[in-house]
Formats: sequence, structure tokens, C-alpha cells
Amino acid sequence: MSSPRTLCALLIATLANACGPADAPPVSVAETSQPVSVNFYKFPAQKSASDPGSWGTVLLDIERHLPAQYGKTYQDSNKETHAHETSHGIHAHLRNYHNNTGKKANAFYLLQDRAFITPEPKIKKSHAAKFIPPALRGFRYSTYVTGQSAWDNEPLYLFDEWVAYVNGGKVGIHRHKSGLYKTQGGWKTGVVDGALEFTGYGIGLVMAIEQGDHGYLPGHPQFRQFFAWLLVEAMDTYRTGNQIPAFQMSSQQAMYSKLNGPEGASLRAFVKKLYGQAFSDRVFKGTKLPPPPKPDKGAPPPASDGGARPKPKPPAPDAGAGPKPPKKKPPAGSPDAGAGLPPEQFSSLQSGCAAGAANARSSWFLPLFVLILLRRRITRR
Repeated sequence: MSSPRTLCALLIATLANACGPADAPPVSVAETSQPVSVNFYKFPAQKSASDPGSWGTVLLDIERHLPAQYGKTYQDSNKETHAHETSHGIHAHLRNYHNNTGKKANAFYLLQDRAFITPEPKIKKSHAAKFIPPALRGFRYSTYVTGQSAWDNEPLYLFDEWVAYVNGGKVGIHRHKSGLYKTQGGWKTGVVDGALEFTGYGIGLVMAIEQGDHGYLPGHPQFRQFFAWLLVEAMDTYRTGNQIPAFQMSSQQAMYSKLNGPEGASLRAFVKKLYGQAFSDRVFKGTKLPPPPKPDKGAPPPASDGGARPKPKPPAPDAGAGPKPPKKKPPAGSPDAGAGLPPEQFSSLQSGCAAGAANARSSWFLPLFVLILLRRRITRR
């Protein structure tokens, strides 16, 4: 027969198994939080410039943020190309003269005096290639993802291009709405297709970062927020531009369908893993995010004079006894409501406790049997 020590160990293990919570998948942080906000770097206009009459306010914004020392280096007769190339010039200036990270970094200009500066991850740009589904490799893929080997040690070069295409698309949309856009002056490949194409490349790059530089995403939460912000900006720019007949192209519409079809499943799954299903739908389908839960009002605020709030008056004697009011459920966030856990986590906790109780009821005989054996063993001694 087993020793008392062995029987005690068996008893403890049995009780722990019976009363412990049931196995359940952990609630991911991504499923209970949504992207909050980006702490943009304030980058004011660097010069005064005036619109010659064909730019529009978005292109004027971009031009004013390129320091005067660069002259007209990045200007182009095609205004969307002008915006794209000038964005590159601003990005270079930001990373060369405004890098406050203490590390090798990249930087992006995002209109309205907003910039974002972040260290380069420790991977190569070309590492993104294996994460980009073949069906979503557009004609720019060989130029920027597997090509441009001189930039292979600066993987966020893909974000540099991505932001430039988004800025160019926004210029085209604004100029069209303002009556400034001339169809024959548009990009031969479209105005907003670059923003769409680089969305797949940007996601592929972040997937490569997660695999190759394990500490980057956890260690740079603002980059994670910026990535979420840029996903929405890029896809909304495409969807808005695709409503304009002059910007519509069958190739970009086919790519959008693939991004939302089986071909883009791995990219969508990654975005869902980072930010949750609702945000993934916001990015790929353009659906609105659900409103955030209303904060718990909790106890009533203190009296305006800081004194004690008067007690509520008891009901009048002739009000009748009446039925007892039903017990109020504790408000969310109170100690007996999961100590302020989000609803998903509290629901998981409730399920675990219920399953644990069921286990305890169904396995009560095993601890009892062990106790009997233990008692008999001690008695014989």
C-alpha cells in the first residue's frame, strides 16, 4: 500500500483538479482592446508656399513641410507624383535631422503637421516576401519588396513608400473633389491603387518583424498603434478613390477582392490577431467599429458643497407595502463582478468557475476514497 505522504499528494492533486477552473482559451489582449491613438511627432510647416492654382490644400500642405533648402527637387507636373516624391523628401529630412530615438530610425509625414519616427527593426526588407501571398503581389512587388537591395537593411523603407502612395492618393481625391484634377494628368497606373497594393506589403513586413525581431512589437507599442492607424488610412483612401470613375481600375478592384477573399486570409488573420475581429473588418471591409463600452458611472458624485449627500426619504406610510423590489445586479467593475475585468474575461472566468464546480461534484468520491485509505493506513500503525 502507498505511504501516507503519497496518499496526501494524490489527495491534493485530486482536489486541485476537481476545484480548479476548466481549461479555456485565454482571452487575447487583441480581442479586448482596440487601437487607441498615435503620439505623433509635431512637425510644423517648414516654409511658406502658395498654391499656383492647381495644387489644392493637401498638396500645399505637403509642399510647405519640405524645407526650403530642397528647392523644387521633388516637384513634378503630375500633382499626385509631386505629392508622392515630396513625401519621400520630407521623410528623409525627418530621419536625418529629427531622429530622437537614439537609434537608426525611419520617419514619415502624415499631413496636418503630423510625423511619426520609429527605430528600424532588426530584419531585412526582403524578409517580407515570404509573407505576401503570390496573388497579392502587384507590379510594384519586384521593384520594392525583392528589389531596391540598397535599402534591404532599412525594412521600413516599405512604409516610406506606403505612406507616399497614401499621401499621393489623398492629393488626387482632394483635387478631384475640388475640380482641379485632369484625367489625362493622372497616374497611368491609377491614383489610389498604390495605397491598396502596399497595404499587403506593409502587413507582410510586420509579419516578418514579428517572426524575425521578437522584441520589436512588444517593445514599441506606438509602432503597433501607428501600423493600425496607417492600415485604416490606406484602405479608406483606396475605397474613397475607387468611388471616383476616373480612378477606377479593374486590376485594383481585383486585388481588393483577393485581399478580402481566400488569397488574403493570412494577412487578415494577422491583423485580427493584433487588433481583434472588429478592427480587422474595419480595415478590410470598411465597416464601422462598435462604439466603446460606456464607463461605469459607479457611485453618485459628491455634493457640490463637499458635504454629505442627504439620505433618500423613506416612502410615505400610505404608499402601501407592495412587493419587494428585485435585487439589483452589482454594477460592472464591483468586486463581485470580476474585479473590473472586461466582459469577455469575466465571461471566461464565470465559465471556468462553473466548469470547476461541475468537476468537483462529479469527482467527490475520489478524494473520499483517498481519505479512507489514508485513515486506515494511519490506524494500522
